[in-house]
Amino acid sequence: AMNCYVRNLLIGGQSSTDFESLVYRIAHNIEESSFEDHLREISQRMFDDTRFVEDFSTARATVTKRASYLLRSIETYLREDTEGGIGELEVRAPSEVNVEHIYPKNPSFKRWENHVDWVYRLGNMTLLGSKLNIKARNYPFREKKTLYADSKLELTKALMATRQWTQRRVEQRQLWMANIAVKVWPKEA
Repeated sequence: AMNCYVRNLLIGGQSSTDFESLVYRIAHNIEESSFEDHLREISQRMFDDTRFVEDFSTARATVTKRASYLLRSIETYLREDTEGGIGELEVRAPSEVNVEHIYPKNPSFKRWENHVDWVYRLGNMTLLGSKLNIKARNYPFREKKTLYADSKLELTKALMATRQWTQRRVEQRQLWMANIAVKVWPKEA
């Protein structure tokens, strides 16, 4: 059900009423069918991989808790992939690891055209330890990058290969994240 929630509501923009109706109906009829039948019904209602990648590629997160959940889940996947699937390292609590806007919400430099369209894109966000996040503030990418180099987080370390932070780079990063997200929240769980 969580994968359906992420795919259809959080990223896909489906009405929460539709999802709640499905969950209510399944809960109400829980004894009439097997658990596998209920899971199959939820899976059939989930948006397919192509749609999920498309939706994720342009998704925005204006609520920090939602962005944190999405980024932390991707980070966990990347850590498991990097460490051969052993998953020993966990991302610290949200109070210690914050959502960082790479292109800042309140930049200390000239704003991008269509500022609001870019600042909340998931591709413009990463995770950063709270102490580093305070130092990063509203500075340009080239200044933040020196702080990002100190991060142990895979999402943030991936930024080290980037020379400039542009709208095109946000799109590329978000597509990269979308192709990971389809593995984090698979249709068939």
